Amino acid sequence: MEQREIYILLLHRVMMNVDRTRYAIAFFSFCKGIIQTPEELVDEEHPLLFKPFDHMGFRQFIVNQGELKSKSPIKAYCGV
Repeated sequence: MEQREIYILLLHRVMMNVDRTRYAIAFFSFCKGIIQTPEELVDEEHPLLFKPFDHMGFRQFIVNQGELKSKSPIKAYCGV
């Protein structure tokens, strides 16, 4: 992964006692609108890494493609 990339999908596992019921609650937050890098942060020394994208479109891309098909789903979806 490139040094400036911040978005990382982490795979995780849970270890638990098989004799007990496991409860889980998922909390998610989504951004409405287009996500993009501010223009003042992009120059020749720091080129744009990702095109502007829609968060819900990215989530749908992950659902359709499967999380494990790419090492960097965000780069596959909107990488420059």
